[in-house]
Amino acid sequence: MAFLSAGYDSLAYLLLKNGHTVYLGNNRGGSVDDHLRENSLSSFYWNFTVTDMALDIVAMAQYIDSPLALMGHSQGTAQILHLLHNNWLDKDTFKRLILLAPALYGGEILEKSIFFKLLHTLNCNGKIFTFFFGRSAFMPILMVLHRWTKSLPGYTTASYMVFHALFHWNDRLWNASCKRVHFQASPVYTSVRCIKWWLDEFKCNCSFIDERVPFPAEMPPIFAVTGGKDTIVNNRLFMNRMQREGVLLENIHRDEYSHLDVLWSRDLLDVVGTRLLAFLEE
Repeated sequence: MAFLSAGYDSLAYLLLKNGHTVYLGNNRGGSVDDHLRENSLSSFYWNFTVTDMALDIVAMAQYIDSPLALMGHSQGTAQILHLLHNNWLDKDTFKRLILLAPALYGGEILEKSIFFKLLHTLNCNGKIFTFFFGRSAFMPILMVLHRWTKSLPGYTTASYMVFHALFHWNDRLWNASCKRVHFQASPVYTSVRCIKWWLDEFKCNCSFIDERVPFPAEMPPIFAVTGGKDTIVNNRLFMNRMQREGVLLENIHRDEYSHLDVLWSRDLLDVVGTRLLAFLEE
């Protein structure tokens, strides 16, 4: 949904208009009733982390004709980088990688935000964390509220205010007519175990991937879009590591972009479009 909510200003529409076939994937974030074997009330149903979600990408790609270009945003980029580092991406299948707000190193908000400080405090004791959040879906009441209130006039405004308070994002660069659509699919389901994974592995100025183990020598070319006001991820450390390890990478950096502007900024196609299309056609 996030890749399309900007309408004609979205990267997905740009690619489609220029002759590319676009597949959208949302792994483990949709309806909890879709699983063929497991019951959503079972803790086993929710027993997954980003590592498992990364392997979903490999599984989904089996149903699509290759070669492919793989694009991800935020958590999606963490999955891609995890696959890359473990050499689980078939280079004959995935020819190009596009990373929007690459989540390799944590940003400063993870230390400054009261919300994240509270989660980290609770996570210091596994029993306390489990007492508050259980072992299945993370705060499923939010998805129940979403189901019953998303059609109300003030839903997207309320959602924006919550995200603005938590992450300090703003909508100054977005198309005003699209704002009511952007948050229609938020929040989404995730597991308590996945949240614990993020709290344990993704910290301010730290990488969830061991720096002592380099990325493979042979990797698909990478196209990254980063923002100077993105406080969730540390783009400087990401770029430094890619350059240090000799990764073939093309980067577009905008000082005024934050974490969601790399998806929803109204000037995104002007800033990124031409170079992205050229990158895919090389």
